[in-house]
Amino acid sequence: MKTRSIALLLVGSMATGLLLGMGGAAASAGTLSSNHSFFTSGVFQYEAYATIRTAPSEVRGSASIKRVGASTPANYVGANGRYFRASNNAMIAETGFRYNSSVIPDYLSMTVTTPVKVVSSGVDYYAWGVVKGSNSSSYATYYTFKTVTQRS
Repeated sequence: MKTRSIALLLVGSMATGLLLGMGGAAASAGTLSSNHSFFTSGVFQYEAYATIRTAPSEVRGSASIKRVGASTPANYVGANGRYFRASNNAMIAETGFRYNSSVIPDYLSMTVTTPVKVVSSGVDYYAWGVVKGSNSSSYATYYTFKTVTQRS
């Protein structure tokens, strides 16, 4: 009986170790968003997040921002979608800042897309956006949270 208990304990420990070892691996081919962050600029509160998407043919990084609790007036938010190679934290592509040209009821999202043949297949990437929110007279600049890595 004691031998069987020890054997079950060893098998359980090995299975747990295997599952824990797999926990750090990057997700593959799909879409992942970062946690949402909130910041205040003047009297306005904003919400922002980043998204990474990989598919067999492309990698996309985006940044999204909106005003909380109301439509966003024209030219009140800006976003710069960016994504990076995880192994060396090198920025691969970005959209540059773009602003909403009209009133928007939801998120302004800026997405940069690169064909995988230009980047690398089987590589881990993450998105980390930069956003701007107006306080009526100037812009406050904030970074989104980073996404977890996603394999192309």
